[in-house]
Amino acid sequence: MVSSEVEVREEKGVKKEISRTAVAKRTPRVATIEKAHMERAYLFGGDQAERDRIEVYGEMNKEFFESLKAPFKEDPTNGRLIFCFSPDERSKSTTW
Repeated sequence: MVSSEVEVREEKGVKKEISRTAVAKRTPRVATIEKAHMERAYLFGGDQAERDRIEVYGEMNKEFFESLKAPFKEDPTNGRLIFCFSPDERSKSTTW
C-alpha cells in the first residue's frame, strides 16, 4: 500500500507544494487455517464452504509433504565403515 501526503508551504511569499510518498509495511498474508475458520466450519451451525476450504487445505499440505520425500536408495557402501582413522591420524593435541 502506497500512501501519499501533500504539504503546502509558503516561503518568502511563494507557495511550494511538497509531496511525500511512502510505502507502508504490510504483514505478508498466507492462506492458512485459523481458529476463526474452524469455528465457522464446525461450530455455530457450521458453514459447508469453510469445511470444504479446510479439506482442500489439508489435501494440499499432504501433497506438499509427500513431494518432499525422496525415493529410497540402497546403501552403496553396504554397511562398511567409510571414515576409518588409525591412532596415528588423530589429533595430537588431545590428552585424553
